Amino acid sequence: MKKRIATVFVALIMSVCLFYGCGGELKESIPLSYVYYGPNKYVDPDMASAVEEVKFNEKLFYRNDLKSAGADPAAIYVTEGEEKGYFYMYATSDEIGTCGYQCWRSKDLANWECRGVAFMPSRDSWALRDYWAPEVIYDEELKTYFMYYTATNFLTGVKGLGLATSKTPYGPFEQYVDEEKGIYLSTQLFDFTKMSADDPLAEKDGNRVRPMKVIDASPFKDEDGEKYMYFVHDLGGGGDCNGYSQSSIYVIKMIDWYTPDYTQVRKLTTPNIEQADGNKNDTGKPNPTAMSEGDVNEGPFMYKHNGKYYLTYSVNAYWQKAYSVRTAIGDSPMGPFRKLSREEGGWLLYAEAGGDNASGTGHHSFAKAGDELFIIYHAHRQRYSGGGQRAIAGDRVTFIKNSDEPDAIEVPYANGPTYSLQPLAAEVSGYKNVISKAKVTADNTTEGSDVKYLTDGLIKYHSDGLVEEYKADGKSVIKINFEDYVSTRAVMIYNSYDFDTALGYIDKIEFEFKKDNVFGKTYTKGLYYDWRSYCTIGNRMRAGGSFTVEYAEMLTKSITVTISNGDLPFAIADIVVLGK
Repeated sequence: MKKRIATVFVALIMSVCLFYGCGGELKESIPLSYVYYGPNKYVDPDMASAVEEVKFNEKLFYRNDLKSAGADPAAIYVTEGEEKGYFYMYATSDEIGTCGYQCWRSKDLANWECRGVAFMPSRDSWALRDYWAPEVIYDEELKTYFMYYTATNFLTGVKGLGLATSKTPYGPFEQYVDEEKGIYLSTQLFDFTKMSADDPLAEKDGNRVRPMKVIDASPFKDEDGEKYMYFVHDLGGGGDCNGYSQSSIYVIKMIDWYTPDYTQVRKLTTPNIEQADGNKNDTGKPNPTAMSEGDVNEGPFMYKHNGKYYLTYSVNAYWQKAYSVRTAIGDSPMGPFRKLSREEGGWLLYAEAGGDNASGTGHHSFAKAGDELFIIYHAHRQRYSGGGQRAIAGDRVTFIKNSDEPDAIEVPYANGPTYSLQPLAAEVSGYKNVISKAKVTADNTTEGSDVKYLTDGLIKYHSDGLVEEYKADGKSVIKINFEDYVSTRAVMIYNSYDFDTALGYIDKIEFEFKKDNVFGKTYTKGLYYDWRSYCTIGNRMRAGGSFTVEYAEMLTKSITVTISNGDLPFAIADIVVLGK
């Protein structure tokens, strides 16, 4: 959908349109020709006529157009071998009737190429249907990809967890078999009937331990080499169309990737309760109104950061707009974990009620590309009302302090959910945000605001107060000065989250550059915001839209942004300068 672009393309043909000076002298500024991308027509202001539609540069940017159908995605970034540099994704595969798993690969998190069926069970397998929510982890020592999956046991009719392995990310994965250990094709690897009957978490029918209904396996390897498996226990029957009344998150310690330790099982969460107490009772009373989790804690994923363990998980029913990702924090991979409130930054990824840019942003995984962390998740293709049709999206995640208080904790913050132009991972495009190399100043800054909000890499998507925007009281000139010349490629100026402080127009962006030891200035002016793509009826902003200027790579000493805004107060969410 090309109409969802708020960007300016700048054609920089230096040998033709730039006026050069010598010996460091700056000569007269020369205007750049550019094309404005509007919602329906693309108009060159100098020509006052429509021109042919131009697609955004997919080597620099991506956008969550939800083109790739799938649900419950698990993504990894491949760091070695023939597929190095690709994201690989595995998901519930409706296209093959959930009788196995397809896999996809991507360079940009938006355009996924299907690599075919990665795993299809043998006819002698313990499960032949309902293959859901696969997750893959790569063991560098064993040079093996481990796929953990959910399926329905054809003998018991109960959903359980299995394992398949491959030497390549695209498979074919083969179900794990070890006849010496009594593990055959007909044997379900995770067999919770092996739990002690005295374990309070064991499912019992009288004195007999019965199969436990479990889904959503998620493996985790700690820095000390210890291995863990997180999963979801579905309690009861009925209650909704999936046949459960409540789902909670558990963990089991693994002896190795093939061997669960049934003496080390812990319950980690219960819906609407702040903290679960291991294998005993829940701490506190249910608070459905404050936590808004429905009867669902599912889709777990563990991430470790600065010695803390972050258990991220999904809440509410998958078909609801409120299906979203939350965060709990702990000091051990076995728990206990305390759920963080919305005010503490515990609502990691969610769609705004009444908003029309995203819905049902849940069941996720994290993937690192170089130094950047991305959350890969599914969202409803019907962005306003939700429903069952889901597709894949991805956004950046940054760890931030959740307050200015001395006892503040670090929490993961997602720049999203987005439906706007975003920079590709630097590992993929070769260009990263280099604004941290510059000294940034601005005039008419609102008292209490700070230019640091222009350069923190954080964009406000919600009203929870965790992220601040730069605010100015009127006309402002923002100067981005590099200590030395830096190679740059594009500038993105993210608009305010609030309609009342959003910008409709940027007067001018000037560039001070160098080419072949010759110095010059160039500029573009009259940049209009694409209101039709980023503002709804009723003057509600779709967060994450930007003014974007793309140009031929050049050595840049400074960038100056002039904004008049009719001398009215305004806010800017962030500025990104893509360079090397």
